[in-house]
Amino acid sequence: MPRTAQPLKQTIIIKQKGSAPATIAVTNVNLDKSHDTLVVGGSSETLIATILPAGATDQTVTWESSVPGVATVTPGLGLTATITPLTSGNTTIKVKTTDGGFEKSCNIFVKPLAVASRIFTVIPTTITHPATGDQAATASPLPPT
Repeated sequence: MPRTAQPLKQTIIIKQKGSAPATIAVTNVNLDKSHDTLVVGGSSETLIATILPAGATDQTVTWESSVPGVATVTPGLGLTATITPLTSGNTTIKVKTTDGGFEKSCNIFVKPLAVASRIFTVIPTTITHPATGDQAATASPLPPT
């Protein structure tokens, strides 16, 4: 018995091995401080930003000081920045996300370096001018102890 030819049927299955990961958008940014006080000539402080959601795809930010003459801001590793006090005054440090442009600020007050007190001991000495009879008193600081 002869076989009857069957129509040719071909099935092609295409499987995608992987897909591009979904982009997770930034929805907000926070700072670990809203204000801080530094001292001229004192130590620097670190600010830490947190991007929300934590799994956002683009975790990059920019930092800015509104008055860089008062305090500078230097980006650090990850989402950190170092604030360095220069002169007394006020400035605002701003962090801004690259994705979405979300911003948060930290107000920085830089106070002047405190000058150490100096104690003076005055030992009154009365001097009488031989010709006029005028009297005068003088005082000198003693060397620090």
